[in-house]
Amino acid sequence: NKLLAPKHSVCKPKIEVIGEEVQESEPSLSIPEDFTWEWDQEYPKEQVTSIHVLYGFGNKYKNYYGSFINEFPELLDLPMPDQTPPSNRRALLELNLLESFDMEHYLSDYMDMNEFVGDVIHYQPRYMSNQDQFSCVDDEQQLLCQLPHSKVYVEKHQIKQALIGLVDILFAFVFDHLTNCGEVSVESPWNVCKISSQLSWLHTPTTLKECLLLNFSRALTFPLYRHFDFCSRVLEDLKFIVSKGRPLILKCLLGV
Repeated sequence: NKLLAPKHSVCKPKIEVIGEEVQESEPSLSIPEDFTWEWDQEYPKEQVTSIHVLYGFGNKYKNYYGSFINEFPELLDLPMPDQTPPSNRRALLELNLLESFDMEHYLSDYMDMNEFVGDVIHYQPRYMSNQDQFSCVDDEQQLLCQLPHSKVYVEKHQIKQALIGLVDILFAFVFDHLTNCGEVSVESPWNVCKISSQLSWLHTPTTLKECLLLNFSRALTFPLYRHFDFCSRVLEDLKFIVSKGRPLILKCLLGV
């Protein structure tokens, strides 16, 4: 029986210990005596999101332009309209105005009044000569019927700002209307948007003086013909339109 019993093989260790190595102790961390353990803490800066950015009539619009402003950048001069707070719009507007002003172009038109500028200054639009022109024609009445019927509530402290914004747009309309002698050209939308700081930069002036100064400045910077006397003529027509009240003002707004 002993001969039939299986022989047990003894497994030898495959790892042979040759000699023990002395492990070096970890180096001690030396801290200088003048080391400060205090860390300056700062409050996180408030990030301006599109939720806080309001614009438009009565500051009642937000996130209106969205992503399509990147596809059509010519719609506004203001970059990132849904992220730029109102406090920065005026500064960016003035910086762009200074960079775009061409002194040689302005002096050339001012010193040498060409025939076109002279004709435009003396042009008499229909609304200045005929009281019947205050009423809307068939096309304008049809356009009024197509407008959506909606009520816009303006708070009491926003009424002044809304009226100043109206003056800003009317000045731009009169400028283009006189430039084209009562006709509408392919450049009319560009002229109106460029001269109006509200349409180009979403900036509504807070005072009437600021509004007219911006209108004059932009009218002497961007259009093809830049003449101070012509801007003064636009101002006189603007006074006449405002003095005639709602019918003529509405008729002018339909032409914007």
